[in-house]
Amino acid sequence: MPLDAYHRDLAATYRLLATLFLKEPDVELLLELSEGLDVGISDSADKIAEDFTSLFYGLADPVYPFESFYTESGKSIGGPEGAVADDLQRCYARAGLVIDQDRGIPPDHIGIELLFVSYLIENVMIDELRDFFERHIINWVPRFLDEMEKKAGTGFYREIARITKECLLTDYGELNGRG
Repeated sequence: MPLDAYHRDLAATYRLLATLFLKEPDVELLLELSEGLDVGISDSADKIAEDFTSLFYGLADPVYPFESFYTESGKSIGGPEGAVADDLQRCYARAGLVIDQDRGIPPDHIGIELLFVSYLIENVMIDELRDFFERHIINWVPRFLDEMEKKAGTGFYREIARITKECLLTDYGELNGRG
């Protein structure tokens, strides 16, 4: 079944959102974002980059972008081992993907999970997408995004948290016939 324009755009949106969680956005990415998602950007690129580091990797009360922190006992931080990481690796492998552990980004990082959602949409793997939302995304990402919105130092990251949550919840509802 060929991918229609709506789903092609949806997959691109998830890729763009994933990028915002994986690396500090540069001016080029901010421009793409303002055009692609119609996000108003009033913060400077430097302020946004500082907020990225402070939010996700800062020493004072960061918002950890790892599923294992929210779902495994003991609030562990993402890593290559653990029940969540093992289950994610199996999900990725069933879909034909292998995550390169040498890159230093654990399989339970929100950016990796959003890239996987994009991949599932692009490959019209609807049953796998529904399963992935139910087993992983819905169990932690809304809480993570709520915390991110509260702790963000820029309007940019507060808006990204809201947009991401709205996108995920809308798509989850549609996957389950409530859209």
